[in-house]
Order: sequence, then structure tokens, then C-alpha cells
Amino acid sequence: MKSSEASNSLRKNLQNNIYKLILISIGISVVIFSYQKDGFFFGI
Repeated sequence: MKSSEASNSLRKNLQNNIYKLILISIGISVVIFSYQKDGFFFGI
């Protein structure tokens, strides 16, 4: 039981880290987009 609880907390931490990473990358993309008026750095 305790091992499954530990894996659940580890999975929750991983999901929180991935969520923060996605939010940070979206923020960085918005900043770069506001600096480059001609479009995204991807060339879209």
C-alpha cells in the first residue's frame, strides 16, 4: 500500500512539473512572439 502511495505522489509531482514546464514554455513563446513582430521563431 505504501509503495503505491509513493508512486502516486511521484506521478503527481511529475504532472505538476510537466504542467509548470508547459506554462513556462508558453510564456517564453509569447515573449519571443511579442519581440518578433514578423512571426514565431518557428517560421510559422
